[in-house]
Amino acid sequence: AWIATALSANARAADAIAMVSPPLGETLPASETLGEKPVAVIPNGAPRVDRIPGRREAVAGLVGQLNERLDLGILEALAEAGVPLRLVGPSTASDPEFRKRLTALVARENVEWTGALDKDALTDQLSRISVGITPYADTAFNRASFPLKTLEYLAAGVPVVSTDLAASRWLASPDVEIALSVDDFVARVERLLSAKDDTGEEERVAFAATHGWPQRARALADLIDAAKRGRRDH
Repeated sequence: AWIATALSANARAADAIAMVSPPLGETLPASETLGEKPVAVIPNGAPRVDRIPGRREAVAGLVGQLNERLDLGILEALAEAGVPLRLVGPSTASDPEFRKRLTALVARENVEWTGALDKDALTDQLSRISVGITPYADTAFNRASFPLKTLEYLAAGVPVVSTDLAASRWLASPDVEIALSVDDFVARVERLLSAKDDTGEEERVAFAATHGWPQRARALADLIDAAKRGRRDH
């Protein structure tokens, strides 16, 4: 209740409203409190990744923190199917059951866990994986998020398989495949790994560049300009 009250007060006081993903618009107060204020989706931006050519391996990679935001069942299913899996990032899980399952997962022969890496080592890993995965659990928080890892994979020239997130659909890229079930997720990863096709790398990098932080800054500047025009009109 406190959050809802604060959100309504902020929306009424603001000249413009930006949100990181489309579903967050559903949390805005009733439209009559917004008037004609400009509203825009301004999500995370794609970083620049300095790829190292000629290093691709038949490995699916997950980059980021390993915690309860992930659908661990998808990772377990990938491992069970024999998919070579590389987990890059620290474990920040607090749930004992999740930690137990994660320990069992990384003990598998076809699963590698690098732990946290510095920038250079991360760039090396992004140059090695052939498929990037975004296996988020179906929660309200995740549905409203815009995973930076998806853009990071694309910026590295890597195709992506994601769970069904509004952010993934918003990108509207053929290189971001949306899986509707665990089996579908595994099948898509297996197909991309078996294709052994790196001809689309430059196209993915170019697409990511259209979603870089400079573009997000321009979108924010445009939103501010729209708010200024609204003030002058009133």
